[in-house]
Amino acid sequence: MQRTRFEEQLDHLSDETVKLGLQVHQNLGRSIAALLDRDMAYAHYLIQADKEINATHKRIVLDSLSMIATQQPTAGDLRRIAALMEISRELERMHDYVKGIGKISVAIGDQPLVPNMVGLLSELAKISTGMLYQAVDAFAKRNAPLAQAIRHTDDQADALYDQIYEVMIAYLLENPQEVACASKLEWAAHNYERVADRSLNIGEWVVYMVEGTYGKLG
Repeated sequence: MQRTRFEEQLDHLSDETVKLGLQVHQNLGRSIAALLDRDMAYAHYLIQADKEINATHKRIVLDSLSMIATQQPTAGDLRRIAALMEISRELERMHDYVKGIGKISVAIGDQPLVPNMVGLLSELAKISTGMLYQAVDAFAKRNAPLAQAIRHTDDQADALYDQIYEVMIAYLLENPQEVACASKLEWAAHNYERVADRSLNIGEWVVYMVEGTYGKLG
């Protein structure tokens, strides 16, 4: 009976981690609309939503530590607990980037955006959002091959970020007076690129949880 209760608690924590991932995924996906469509109401929502994300992450970690202290987890259980603790931490950090994009949106306001950066930024946001979903899906399904496949998309994210940076430099050489807005857009791109990197980190923890080995995917 005690083992059954332990497994139920562990399944619950895993479900909570998946829900956290889906919430971060939803906010990340809508952050690009807040930025490009000048949706100030949603930009402010993203900033405020970070408090709930932080609280959920803290609860997952504390509940995980309590399980380790009061139960008798097996080696496989410990890998799973370690993975969900680290994954929830990655998700919490990702939402810091989402919050940052919300703040960038507010700071830019109604200033004209750099035309050549908009399309690339939108594509980078799409790729990083897709990587996050794949990482959360791999965790939910305990699917190591799905997690390992994330590394193939990361190259696209890195290439897009480099392209955005080059476009910004070229634009500023001709329009130095637009440095404030252009640099904010570049920082938003940096945040999306970091989400892609942290999606890789989640993939690494999924592989560790399933196979018991930890190694860099990128």
